[in-house]
Amino acid sequence: GTGSSSRRSDSPQAQMEECDKMHHQMREAERECTELLRRINAWNRLNSDSLSDYGPLSPQAGGTRPFNPTCCRMCCGRVLSHILSLVMACFKTSMKDCEHAISKEFIRALFDEQFNRFPGICEVKRAAIRSLATTSEVGAKFVLAELRTRLKATQDVVSAEILGSLVQREFSISDQYVELAVEILDEGIF
Repeated sequence: GTGSSSRRSDSPQAQMEECDKMHHQMREAERECTELLRRINAWNRLNSDSLSDYGPLSPQAGGTRPFNPTCCRMCCGRVLSHILSLVMACFKTSMKDCEHAISKEFIRALFDEQFNRFPGICEVKRAAIRSLATTSEVGAKFVLAELRTRLKATQDVVSAEILGSLVQREFSISDQYVELAVEILDEGIF
């Protein structure tokens, strides 16, 4: 009765605010629903001793999906830092057994620093890059290729700093890193 008649007499601005509010609530409910479905699926995988989720967008199925360790904005930086530290500890334990897991995409993700809002993440990523370059031949080749691309295309200062720290070390292909540094300096890029 009176509730619907009072809504009809509301101003267009009040109706728009109500629509915006309802739209926001709907989006929040969708996010909560998605999160609950992810948790239910994770519990089901855990109960069936299958922690990996090879869904339709996984690399095994031919697609790609960005890695997202958590949806919580408050703790995702810490979670990412711990996961990266764990991965690097696995690499240090047995690089020969783990070298197959190093890919161009992994190295590119380590170089990606566009989300700098988490303190310490960038330094952990840079340490991982230096570690992979000096302890893994596969990693060293991928890091060298990424450094070459970034330094020549965008004159990336972070990449120059990483290259500068790597030319001071001795490892399997360190001479190629020195050649890249000389090449960059000769071209006057930096």
